[in-house]
Amino acid sequence: MALPFLALSAFYDRDEKLFQEIVTQCDLQKQVLQDNATGLWKHIVGPDSPDPGLWSSGNGWAACGLVRVFALVLKFDSLEAGKLPRQLESVLETTIVSIIGAAASSKSHEDGLLPNYLGDASYFGENAGTAAIASAVFRMASLKSSAISAKYIAWAVKSLEAVISHTSEDGTVSPVANPMDAHDRAPFPQSAEGQAFTLHLIAAHRDWTKSESTRTSILDAKPERRTCF
Repeated sequence: MALPFLALSAFYDRDEKLFQEIVTQCDLQKQVLQDNATGLWKHIVGPDSPDPGLWSSGNGWAACGLVRVFALVLKFDSLEAGKLPRQLESVLETTIVSIIGAAASSKSHEDGLLPNYLGDASYFGENAGTAAIASAVFRMASLKSSAISAKYIAWAVKSLEAVISHTSEDGTVSPVANPMDAHDRAPFPQSAEGQAFTLHLIAAHRDWTKSESTRTSILDAKPERRTCF
């Protein structure tokens, strides 16, 4: 999550060189963390507490962070036409869609939630990671509709329904991963990231619905009749 913060700093300073470096760092993280077989990101790579597992929430954090940088790339270009190399957008888009595609293609539990560790059905269905990745789908679809297929939208809608069905009347989202032990096999009753990612998902779906409505109204609008002389 440091990279979205740095990207915002570069955006406000109109520092295109720093912005390019930030996107390069995003790509370097992918090269280190991405599992070649699935396209998902490993939890921890390195000598300190390595965890090669494909943690659902970790992939959600990565996808959401990358989407924020992607949004700033698009915004930067709208303000400073031609300043950023075009490949920055494609590098981020490819990385984000690879996480989304791998998550959407992985097997969910019967309740519609992704397992705490993707690809491991022995773990419980977990709300935080499911909500985070689904929110990234709607955000990307709002930012660049051509980047997200109808299949991924359908998956995100089902995921939204699953998360909402696990939300109590007081707004508590459960079950979620234990914030202090991602490998805990016991479903945890509540977490800050579970609550936050659910709000992210609801807001992202709301904004995507509005953007889809706007696009539909433009497409359905009848062309204005004009008289030519």
